Amino acid sequence: MIDPADALQAAVVAAVRALTNPGVTIYEEPPAKAVYPYVSLSGIVVTDDGDGDCYLGSVAEVTLHLCDRADTGTKGVKPIGKRLLAALDTELTVAGFEVVVHEALPALYAADPESPVRGTLRFRYDLAPIA
Repeated sequence: MIDPADALQAAVVAAVRALTNPGVTIYEEPPAKAVYPYVSLSGIVVTDDGDGDCYLGSVAEVTLHLCDRADTGTKGVKPIGKRLLAALDTELTVAGFEVVVHEALPALYAADPESPVRGTLRFRYDLAPIA
C-alpha cells in the first residue's frame, strides 16, 4: 500500500480554501488564538483496502471540525458544513492517486460550552495509486 495521506490532505485543504468565504480559514493545526469561525483538519486515518495483493489501494477517512465561539451554538457552522459537504463529497484531484469511491459520512452538530467544536464532518475515500 502506498500511503496517500499527504496527497489527500493537500487536496482537501485546496478544496476547502477554494470555496470558503473570506474570514473562514482552514487550519491543519489551529493556532492558540485562531480567529472564529474556522475549519480544522483534525485527522486522516489510512488503512489497507483489505483486498490482499490484488489491489494496492487504501481507504482514507478524513475528519474536519467546524469551530466557532461558544455563544453561537451550531447556527454559525451549519452553512459552512453544507458547503463543505458539497465540495468534498466528490472525486477530488489527489496527486498520484485515483479516487475510486468517495462518501460523506453522517455529519454531527453539537454545542459544547467547553469546546469550540460545533460540528464534525467525516469523509471516506477509496484511493488507488496511479501507475
